[in-house]
Amino acid sequence: MDKKYQNESVKLDALRDIFGDLAGSSHKILIFSQFTTVLKRIKAIVEEIGLQYFYLDKKTRSESRVLMTQKFNEDTTEQLMFF
Repeated sequence: MDKKYQNESVKLDALRDIFGDLAGSSHKILIFSQFTTVLKRIKAIVEEIGLQYFYLDKKTRSESRVLMTQKFNEDTTEQLMFF
């Protein structure tokens, strides 16, 4: 590993590149992780890039989950959903 490497994770760097490539497209992305700390880091990247997203974790109420899932499935604009 390069001792000069300063970023937090190669995988998060790869996601940042993928998100940047998909910005402005109509692709939908689902990201699953049981680690909320990872989801929060990904959320920060998405906000930095300026993409729209839905964020779901164990604190999300079931009524909100249903509404977000319906919107994600029906909407043709760019959306990200996190579990």
